[in-house]
Amino acid sequence: MPNVWSTPSVGIKVLSDTADIPPAADKPLFCKVAFWLPYVMVSDIVENPSSLSPSPSPVATGAPRLLDLVRERLRLKHYSVRTEKAYLGWIRRYIIHHGRRHPANMGRREVEAFLTSLAVERDVSAATQGQALSAILFLYREVLEQPLPWLDEVTRAKRPARLPSVLLRAEVQRLIAAADDPLNLIVSLLH
Repeated sequence: MPNVWSTPSVGIKVLSDTADIPPAADKPLFCKVAFWLPYVMVSDIVENPSSLSPSPSPVATGAPRLLDLVRERLRLKHYSVRTEKAYLGWIRRYIIHHGRRHPANMGRREVEAFLTSLAVERDVSAATQGQALSAILFLYREVLEQPLPWLDEVTRAKRPARLPSVLLRAEVQRLIAAADDPLNLIVSLLH
């Protein structure tokens, strides 16, 4: 049966399976918390709170994160919010595609492999592949300041064949001639 201790300084009750005695009044109680609830399950009571903290993240150390740098640069250049979201999404997918490696450690081959996989494996449209290319080029040119050589080895997505929307004069005349009498007048007037 867990013990229940009231902690008036925080205003919550602590449930513990590991300790049989309440914490000393002169020592603060530090515990690992999974969720913030009115009652906190204590997996163990710790005297040293530094053992509970994870390793410092780039945000905690003050080093800006890559996607934050991209976002900052996009806003500096007055790109739209929708373009910002799209570019950040493509850059995130590019990094994940290559096993979360930093783009500064990658180059032309990785960009070509990513864009080719979009066309071949994911069967994206040419416009989508072009947007991904623009996002990655923005990352390398504007943020990392590393020029990429021209990407010749990329398998391009196929653009759909466009059918002509205008009929030739001879085709229109055949269409009018083929129409019955009441439709003949309507087709002639519409043309």
